[in-house]
Order: sequence, then C-alpha cells, then structure tokens
Amino acid sequence: MKSATILATIAPLAAAFAPADRLALRSLRTSLDAARIEFIRDVEEKTIPDVKLTRARDGSSGTATFKFSNPNVFDASIKGDITGMFLV
Repeated sequence: MKSATILATIAPLAAAFAPADRLALRSLRTSLDAARIEFIRDVEEKTIPDVKLTRARDGSSGTATFKFSNPNVFDASIKGDITGMFLV
C-alpha cells in the first residue's frame, strides 16, 4: 500500500480554529459537497485524506497535514506531472 503525506504551512491559521456560528457551518457544508483535490490538473484524486491541523501557541502560524492512503495519482494509467495540490 502506498501512502503520501503532504504538509501545507498556513499563516495565520487562528481563524480556522475560532468557533463558527451554525448558519456559516451549514453554508460551508453545502459548498464543499462539490470540492475535489487534484495533484495533476483535471485528474480528480479519489482518496479522501486524513487531515491534521496544528498551530503555534501564539496562533501566528499553523500546519495542515494531509495523509492519503493509496492515492490514485500513482496509478500507472494516470499520465502527467504532479505540480501541486489543488482544491477545486
């Protein structure tokens, strides 16, 4: 089984940990239904990652770690160069 871990440094991340109201969460869930991750443009990643968020004690910076178990981007049938991780 292949596994890939991607680290994304995000600054500032404090707003991501702030409490949100229920109306904002409801609209967020609706808008994320059509979201997808791509490593190669126009090639959708089928694996859903485990995501771990960490932040500095002062809230000035943070890290998002995406762990993919057996990502399909490594399949032999997929052609193209991995140019980044894109949320579409």
